[in-house]
Amino acid sequence: MSVTTEQIRTILHTVKDHNGMDILNKYSKVLIDVKEELVIINLELNYPVNETINLLIKEKIIHALSSIGILNLSINITCHVMTHATSNLLKSYTNVKNIIAVVSGKGGVGKSTISANIAYSLCLLGARVGIIDADIYGPSLPIILGVNDKPEIIDHDKMVPIIKHGIQVNSLGFLLDYDSPAILRGPMITKIFEQLVSKTKWCDLDYLIVDMPPGTGDIALSLAKNIPIVGAVIVTTPQDVSLMDVRRCIKMYKKVGTRILGIIENMSSYMCPHCMNVSHLFGIGGGKRIATQYNIPLLGELPFDNYIRSQSDIGEFLIFNNSLTDIADKYLDVSINLSKHIAILPKNDRNVFPPIVSR
Repeated sequence: MSVTTEQIRTILHTVKDHNGMDILNKYSKVLIDVKEELVIINLELNYPVNETINLLIKEKIIHALSSIGILNLSINITCHVMTHATSNLLKSYTNVKNIIAVVSGKGGVGKSTISANIAYSLCLLGARVGIIDADIYGPSLPIILGVNDKPEIIDHDKMVPIIKHGIQVNSLGFLLDYDSPAILRGPMITKIFEQLVSKTKWCDLDYLIVDMPPGTGDIALSLAKNIPIVGAVIVTTPQDVSLMDVRRCIKMYKKVGTRILGIIENMSSYMCPHCMNVSHLFGIGGGKRIATQYNIPLLGELPFDNYIRSQSDIGEFLIFNNSLTDIADKYLDVSINLSKHIAILPKNDRNVFPPIVSR
């Protein structure tokens, strides 16, 4: 075969995935073996992909290499999520590679629902995922995830996370009765929050999603100062009232030196199930405007849909089991976009777990 490995590598650097991002970045790896009648490509991505995206990437590679006459190919794709440097330069926890805070400037924008669905999406993509409910006063993950158990305590002060839908979960809501209020002052709240994160015996997580309380109070400051997070994702609705609080949120996290990984616009539209007309109940394009204003990635726009409401009430991920809705694909795209933005951050080699194999 007349082609060289360098020619093939050059072509691969031009290949983009279904979202328009390069399949090769500074941390992804590719091994190329040119034999007489066969080219073997072993590609290691540093973000998780599912089987569908795996096939799309393979098709793009095949198409790209056919332009230089390579028709006989063997392509193997694996995924290895790395540990990335934290915003506050704290050392990552031993068993947690990347901690991501999901935040909002105000309540009622669907932050907890989005946190749960991002966690499940990343899990479906093949990543090892945990989620923690940091909303001490109003923990909602026990309902959204359908968890009624209490975590086991080991070694006197370590909590074993509950496994639900393949996700490792912990929440103060597991330790309280269903309708019991958390009557706590600020210093106590931050102490409980830090213990929930650091005293849970997480098992080899690629990503830990922290579902934050709304606003910029004590827990937000504790997160920025004491928890080794890689960055924050801000959830908003398109309306100006929500965007006003997002601006405050952005400025607060920038002031304390926390990376903002992206913005997610929730409730961006509503499709009537009877007439199929699409309405923008809370305005249009607000997330995109504020993302452009502050030069922050817009990770996706998610519609308002009854399936989301239904699954949150019964603790099941209905959208991922229903072929009639495309919301599941939107959540998967948001999660892939998020993982890609994390993948190009400076890395930290402290934690090394086995790679994810995508067949």
